[in-house]
Amino acid sequence: MHGNGYEIGSRHLNYVLEIMTMELTDNQAALILEATEEGDITVNVSMPDPQSLSGALCQAIAWKLTNDEEFQSNILDMLEEE
Repeated sequence: MHGNGYEIGSRHLNYVLEIMTMELTDNQAALILEATEEGDITVNVSMPDPQSLSGALCQAIAWKLTNDEEFQSNILDMLEEE
């Protein structure tokens, strides 16, 4: 697991990356986001083949969610616009 946090305005999101197992075909990958009332986000990734295009994309998005503060800021900005 890898954890990270980010704060914008009065919102603070904590991200934790977990690898989980689901039944998927070889060309599928899944990114599952779980949120608590406190704003903690768990980023779950499941993929049968990490080398596949779908697996690589899921890993890249999960990495951005857990490590890239600019990406996190952009997402929070989008949420605040709603």
